[in-house]
Amino acid sequence: MLRWYSDFLNVAKSVWPGTAPADLAAKTDVSVRAAEFWLAGKYVMSLENARALLRSEHGYEFLSALIGEDCDARWWKRVKLNAAHAEMGRKLKAQQRRLDELRILRDQIDMEIDPGD
Repeated sequence: MLRWYSDFLNVAKSVWPGTAPADLAAKTDVSVRAAEFWLAGKYVMSLENARALLRSEHGYEFLSALIGEDCDARWWKRVKLNAAHAEMGRKLKAQQRRLDELRILRDQIDMEIDPGD
């Protein structure tokens, strides 16, 4: 099997652990059996099927596998940088929400403390 194709299918296994055949089939509108054949390396998906995966919510991961880590094209460096920036923004927002939750809990505990203790 071609390395890029194997890397491409490994994305499906990582984003849908335990359910890759079913999710792959649903995203590409093929039977689960066909998806199992792809994952087993018995058959290769069509460009139409690969395009459906590139257009899915995990499209960036599939595109990264297709392009490979060794791509030095300037446009791809910008795409990866933008994706990393967006991911960091999502993580920061999640951390800020958690920090706010902790502050609320701390304030609730502080209000429960008896000043005579």
